Amino acid sequence: MDIECKWCGNDGPEGGARAYVKGPDPMAIVLCANRLKSQDEVEEVLVHELIHVYDVHAGRDLRNCEQLAHSEVRAAREAECFSNSRWSKSYCVKDRATVATQNMFPDKGKQCVCSVFEQAMKDTSPFPSSNLTGVSNASTR
Repeated sequence: MDIECKWCGNDGPEGGARAYVKGPDPMAIVLCANRLKSQDEVEEVLVHELIHVYDVHAGRDLRNCEQLAHSEVRAAREAECFSNSRWSKSYCVKDRATVATQNMFPDKGKQCVCSVFEQAMKDTSPFPSSNLTGVSNASTR
């Protein structure tokens, strides 16, 4: 799998994104050079997009609203919201996943996130459940 870096526009899958997965053949993570300002942001979006890549390889169809929402919850939990406290993590994850899912499904993205949220928050694959992300692990990253 390739990782590409390019100047991203405002339309299509890159519209407003800091990074995105393109594919499936060949699958690649595209980093938007014009929207990433620090090494921390690059690391965050790589973790986020790698969760999506894992989910695609595990059989999740990200063109389906519920399956995309499930993947967005997982990706937000591991990336943008990783170091939040337990209370604010849930709010952060739901917010970030809703925004991301609504980019592809404007009319039903929020509903899709709400319908899969609890299950997706418990889905830690490929990480062992003993290494559950969140408050107990926040200082190790």
